[in-house]
Amino acid sequence: GTPSQRSEGELSQSAGATAKTMGGMVLKAFKTIFWILFITGVLVFLSVASFLLSFRDIEPPDLSAMSLSYSSFVYVDDEQGNATEYMTIYKDANREWVSLNDIPAYMKTAQVAIEDHRFSEHDGVDWWNTMGAVYKLFTHSGGGGGSTLTQQLIKNITGEKQVSILRKVREIFTALNMEKKYSKQQILEAYLNVVNYGGQNEGVEAAAKAYFGKSIAECSLAQCAVIAGITQNPSQFNPLIFPDEAKVRGEVVLDRMWKLSDGNEENDELVISEELEGQLVPITQEEYNQALAELETMTFGDVKVEETETVEEQQDLDDWNWYIDTMFEDIARDLQKQYGYSYERAVDMIYNSGLEIHSAMNPKIQTDLENMFINGDCMPADEDIEAGMFIMDPYTGRVIAVIGSRYERDGVRLWNNATDSKRQPGSSFKPVSVYSLGLETDTITYGSVLKDQPVPDYYGPGSTEEGPSNLSLT
Repeated sequence: GTPSQRSEGELSQSAGATAKTMGGMVLKAFKTIFWILFITGVLVFLSVASFLLSFRDIEPPDLSAMSLSYSSFVYVDDEQGNATEYMTIYKDANREWVSLNDIPAYMKTAQVAIEDHRFSEHDGVDWWNTMGAVYKLFTHSGGGGGSTLTQQLIKNITGEKQVSILRKVREIFTALNMEKKYSKQQILEAYLNVVNYGGQNEGVEAAAKAYFGKSIAECSLAQCAVIAGITQNPSQFNPLIFPDEAKVRGEVVLDRMWKLSDGNEENDELVISEELEGQLVPITQEEYNQALAELETMTFGDVKVEETETVEEQQDLDDWNWYIDTMFEDIARDLQKQYGYSYERAVDMIYNSGLEIHSAMNPKIQTDLENMFINGDCMPADEDIEAGMFIMDPYTGRVIAVIGSRYERDGVRLWNNATDSKRQPGSSFKPVSVYSLGLETDTITYGSVLKDQPVPDYYGPGSTEEGPSNLSLT
């Protein structure tokens, strides 16, 4: 081969320069990647932070309406446009709601001790427990923890219990805002009246009557401890189903109360703020021992619960029609959207919160249509064919009548063929899709007659085929 024209020293210098150049390129690439990742990380962080902070003004559920038991009133406009009372929507007054002062201090102390002993101190969120829960989440070292009484109350009111970081963030901001709006006493009272205590027992009063046959005001320390322990797992600690487990859980609650009262719990004690003075009380060694002895011989459920009319059975069927059914469900959805209630809480609010409901229903048209459907004057001869009707005022968009079935009603809040039955709309969609556009552009009027025949050039220029064609059912 051709001998090299460069000396060994020149080759060494060239290799060094090449290595230096390559090193500089690698360093430059590393810096570029670093800054891209850094800027991307900052942008992502700012985006996430901005998204999370968008929840800071979230409105907490309305607690003041939950303890009411006032009938709601429905109004319709008369021929002169004046609102007149049409009917009352109500539920019996026995809602098992008890004021905080009527709940014994044992019950309040037991619940706070076992669920959230720093309830008096925090502002809706126990940040120490929350950080512990986050640590457990990322290290997979066990679950649970973190939720305060305020947060648990929000979950029970809204019905949002799915496990997700987004729900937790929304719940945290809601809890912070709730504690700004309501006092500790209001929150504790709502919690003790709303949370499930096994089976269908919502609140401590219902639980006390179901398990011990007495009002919560008459319950002993041991009985309060059993009731307070149910909330962790209402099905597992239901005294009527698992009495032994309920007693063991009651002992856990008593132990917790005594340790927090005596200061024996490591780094913890029962904190009683000035606001909750007299509502929460420490227990003594003697009270603790007596309660443990009572637990050993405790029995449950020796009570006959009398059956009462359902809410639906109490309503006036003469006034409650298909329109009221539809209106009721619309209001429930609006309350869910506006206040974040669960469906059950929204329904309860309609029955008990003294709402003033102004309806667009035309009572005469509604009554005439219902009679016409029931008489069968316009119905198919085949009785298996159902029917429904939904009527709007085309000028205002107000729904003035709804018919959910061709047959006579036998209750309230029934299946409605006009709103619940999801079927292909067929030609009924034409007024929305094409006729409305024709009316808006003055191409047609309400009195226009349209020929039911194909039109030329329907399929585009150059086509000889007319259209559209009717659907053949043969």
